[in-house]
Amino acid sequence: MKKPKKLLFTLIFYVLIILFIVVVDMIMVKFISKGFNQGEGISFYSNSGVKVIDSGNDLKLLLSPICVYKNYPNQKGKYRINSLGFRGGEIEKEKRKDKIRIVCIGGSSIFGWSITDEGKTIPRLLEMKDEKLEVINAGVLGYTSAQELGLFIEDIYELNPDIVICYNLWNDLFFSLQSGEEYRGVNNVYNGIEILLEEDIKYREQVVPGLMIFMRNLFFKTNLGKGRKVYLDDNKMLNELDRINNEIETDFNDLRIKESLKLYKKNMRIILNITRVEGIEFLVVLQPEINTKRNQTKAEWDCQQLPFPSYLEHFSPIFKCAVIDLEKYFKEANINYININAEEEFVGSRDTLFMDFIHTNEKGNDIVAEIIYDYLKQSIK
Repeated sequence: MKKPKKLLFTLIFYVLIILFIVVVDMIMVKFISKGFNQGEGISFYSNSGVKVIDSGNDLKLLLSPICVYKNYPNQKGKYRINSLGFRGGEIEKEKRKDKIRIVCIGGSSIFGWSITDEGKTIPRLLEMKDEKLEVINAGVLGYTSAQELGLFIEDIYELNPDIVICYNLWNDLFFSLQSGEEYRGVNNVYNGIEILLEEDIKYREQVVPGLMIFMRNLFFKTNLGKGRKVYLDDNKMLNELDRINNEIETDFNDLRIKESLKLYKKNMRIILNITRVEGIEFLVVLQPEINTKRNQTKAEWDCQQLPFPSYLEHFSPIFKCAVIDLEKYFKEANINYININAEEEFVGSRDTLFMDFIHTNEKGNDIVAEIIYDYLKQSIK
């Protein structure tokens, strides 16, 4: 009779441990999501208007067969989204003859996540530099270069822009390190969502379990759960990043980074080829990363400690090496670019310009907009 009792105590012990881990995990995720701030208040909708994931009402995203997801049109909450799915007021598809139309594509930094006053976002600040400009904010949270290409082909091209600006890089690199060795851009996200939607349909007669499967899998298999995934995979990521950091000075060799940069270059080159044929000016802006700024304030230093305490030591060197590699490539491929990380007005500033390690605040956005405007002055004339 001792063995059954021992087995019972063992089972109770493991159950308690599991409960403890779950509680700790929930607490950590709560703090991490606050620090990362990228996934708060976002809901996902199907094309028929059915809400498939409800994480709040700050921003609605629409599942898309081409871009995985886009901004849900006609929003008037924390972020104003027009009928075309772009941040800001309504615009006419037909371009005005007295305006130079610029479309800014990118992720949350160009969208202006956490900046509720759209007048303080980079596209709007750029527009206010010159009355001849019409600047469209086509930023979407979490977008990689693959999604930017999809959005350009699906929605931006028909707007007949004079200038297209891609403001990016960080998402491509950071998400690639979370995606494992199988990383091949955004294709795994496409496949994941398709499979999960099929699963949800199969379980439609059992709504609760079907929805739980959908949410759990979508959360862990795609970028939607990136804040949580950073926490869960932290030790694995740190080991990988340690190895990369040791090699990075002599050989930029990690498969995921190489694949990520290869895909990024390909996507930018495709946009370039299309814009050249159509007579559209194309500009890539390599977004600033916090550790390229020389004079960090206490607020900027503190914001790096969550949710990824080793960010400074491990990821920043990868970002810097990627920028060097891309500058060389852009020159060889004749792609016009601005590297904000090399602009003295930005990197030499003693003001607080970042809200976290990649999102710039209102002051930072104004400096970025001024740098872009200075570059475009000749084109505008």
